[in-house]
This record gives sequence, structure tokens and C-alpha cells, in this order.
Amino acid sequence: MANTLRAARDELALLLSGAGVSCLPYIPEKVTPPVAVIEPGSPYMVQGDTFESFTVRFNVILLAAPATNETATAALDQAVCDVIDAVDTFYVDNVEQPSSFTTGGADFLGTRIEFSVVKPIET
Repeated sequence: MANTLRAARDELALLLSGAGVSCLPYIPEKVTPPVAVIEPGSPYMVQGDTFESFTVRFNVILLAAPATNETATAALDQAVCDVIDAVDTFYVDNVEQPSSFTTGGADFLGTRIEFSVVKPIET
């Protein structure tokens, strides 16, 4: 099953990168916004409609570059639209309200977008 998860994560990262979004397919020790970070969703994996398929969930955390609130808000709104347009092979389950994310002792405006996709088991 690990290959199913990796393949789905790689596909999501490729779609985000193709849209011009700087993307990290893992939770890094340090980030430099603007960036999209892929993290496991919850539940991470559940049985699909058939015996051979699973629904896999990922969250994409979008962080805007440091800027005035007005500029960061506009940039984040645009990033959300760009990401949703680019990720056409995944379902958009939810876009959370923008809020402050703290990383490395700094606060950044960001949001979390929840995606899901149905994949067959690959080993």
C-alpha cells in the first residue's frame, strides 16, 4: 500500500508544481513562503467502493509570503484559486478559513485545502 500513497502524493505534487506553485510533498523542518506543503489528511486512507480501491486524503497547506495583510490576503486568495484549478484529478473536499500559521517562530497567513482521490491498491 505504500506505493499507492506515494503515487497519489507524487501526482498531487506534480499538479501543484505544474500550476507554478512551489510545493513540498512532505512536512519540512523549515519553510520559506510562498509555498504549498502536502500533509496526510484524516482519515488518511479508507476502503473505497470496491475491494481493490481506497480513498486517499491529503491536505495542502498554502502559506502566503510575508506582506501586509491586504497583500497577503490577495496572494492567498489567488493561490487557492490556482491550486483548485490545477488539481483536476482530485476531489476538493474543503477549503478552510484563512488563519495564521506559525512556523520557525514566524507567523504566516495561510489556509488548508483538503483533497481526496480514489486509487487502486499498488504494492
